[in-house]
Amino acid sequence: MRANVPFAKHFRSIFTYRITVIIFNKNVKSRNIWLGNIHGMARNSAEDFQSRQSFNLISRYLFTDAVNQVSEVKRGGPLVEYERRIAAGKLAKGDASQVVTLRELERLYEKLVENSDACKLDQNAVPAKAGRSLEDPLEAVSLEICKRSILLCLDEFMVPDIAVALILDRLFSHLFSNGVILIATSNRAPENLYQGGLQKDLFLPFVATLKERCLVHEIGSPVDYRKLFSVPLGANGCAYFNFEELCNRPLGAADYSALFNNFHSLALEGVPIFGQHNSPAAYRFVTLVDVMYDNKAILLCTAEGKPLELFKMIVTTSQAHNYNSESFPDLCVDNKLAFAKELTFSRLTEMNSRKYLDLHATMLTAKDNATEGT
Repeated sequence: MRANVPFAKHFRSIFTYRITVIIFNKNVKSRNIWLGNIHGMARNSAEDFQSRQSFNLISRYLFTDAVNQVSEVKRGGPLVEYERRIAAGKLAKGDASQVVTLRELERLYEKLVENSDACKLDQNAVPAKAGRSLEDPLEAVSLEICKRSILLCLDEFMVPDIAVALILDRLFSHLFSNGVILIATSNRAPENLYQGGLQKDLFLPFVATLKERCLVHEIGSPVDYRKLFSVPLGANGCAYFNFEELCNRPLGAADYSALFNNFHSLALEGVPIFGQHNSPAAYRFVTLVDVMYDNKAILLCTAEGKPLELFKMIVTTSQAHNYNSESFPDLCVDNKLAFAKELTFSRLTEMNSRKYLDLHATMLTAKDNATEGT
């Protein structure tokens, strides 16, 4: 049996944005800590979720860390780590807005540590619905999360397309009904998560759910830390980067968006063949292409192969059966990345078309006219 976790009732639901903290659902059950990505979570099937063992490793690491610090609450946690990294020069000195957010996270961390015994996962426990077939596959996904997790932490909460928009309300309804607490980061308020998207009316129920369960709060930091990375070379709207500088660092969609708010073209040198050894960089390259496509930016690059060749070592679980691991030691079996590469290849092809170049020229003309008008 899993004991109820009493500390959850002490937390109000919170949704803050630019950098966002969301804490949902007061009535929680005892589970472990799970980390993930909102986009990937919404797109993966229940079967794919069960196969992603890396999340379990992250979960166990965080939970073990919390248990080891039960008697040292004041010496650990997000706020202490934040201060340690500033002192070590790994982070720029923050501001009051960041500290307020981190104090909320620190309170949650301390409650988790204090109730570590109640949060332990009974690995032999089976969810009540596990013995019957489920009509909604997203319910199976939610049960897989719920039986492992009490706290769900998501980075870059975003809604990129109608498919994700339709999935979110169903998925999170199941999660909330099972008492999951969610902490996430976002660059937008709930009502703007799917701004300008197709069939937005279908997404509105999820917006209502967020507003009902969350206290919405904007973090009014005077500094946008996403823009604090230097451009090695830049002139006349074109920026130059080595691939390692742009895709092998902890940068994300917000950073790339900030870059293309100031530049309309990118010269990128040294795009490698992607595989297991550099899969994080592959994810960032996919994100970079997505942001460039949305901004109608131009890409000029040197690479170790043609677009299809760059991702030849990225395969799905079903495709992996056709490969000998000894012959392909750098094979990366990643369903999410394997599916994403198809869209990336399509976008790279389109970005090389006359139609796309004309759209780019039209965008530049519109920006120039807007500038002259001001």
